[in-house]
Amino acid sequence: MTVIERINANKADGAIKMGLTVFTSGMKPVFDGGAALNEGDILIFPTLEEMKDRIGSRTFNDKDYEFMVIEVEAPDGTKRSINWFPTTFQNPLFVWAEDSAGKPYRTSDVLYPEGTAVTEFLKVRGQFDLDANGNIIKSDTQKGVELLAGKRVKVSSKVMYKTTGFKDGVQDTSKLIDKALFKYDLVA
Repeated sequence: MTVIERINANKADGAIKMGLTVFTSGMKPVFDGGAALNEGDILIFPTLEEMKDRIGSRTFNDKDYEFMVIEVEAPDGTKRSINWFPTTFQNPLFVWAEDSAGKPYRTSDVLYPEGTAVTEFLKVRGQFDLDANGNIIKSDTQKGVELLAGKRVKVSSKVMYKTTGFKDGVQDTSKLIDKALFKYDLVA
């Protein structure tokens, strides 16, 4: 699916709003996944000018989650487009395991995405531009995305961990699932 095809498919989805020009939501605090990505994939971020038509939001559990349509180039050279959510570079992975009786429990391990692209994106966390009345005119998410504009980011590693999932918006601790932790590095 090309970028234009993805944007048009998004426009046809009633739960998605397209046509946003900037990210307005702030970045998550430290304790607050990649969309079907594989090791070796290259995320191709649009230029600032191209971004204007590619930002949208998806409603989930009555909350809007903003995303941007980007291209992904697989190691074999094929390209596809995805809805990339900035939370991909921020979300923690809480590691779970099973005790000797097979009952799931949360370990003390909390892992975060890493890599030079993540470091670049997050270096503006908490830095909002405000107008004279204290209203946000540029969010830290927008600033972080602008730092990635026109750049290529490689999925350098993908490591699977056991964790829990969610069912109907509620954490399901009855069984463990596999979830990937990614390393994203800027490509020179």
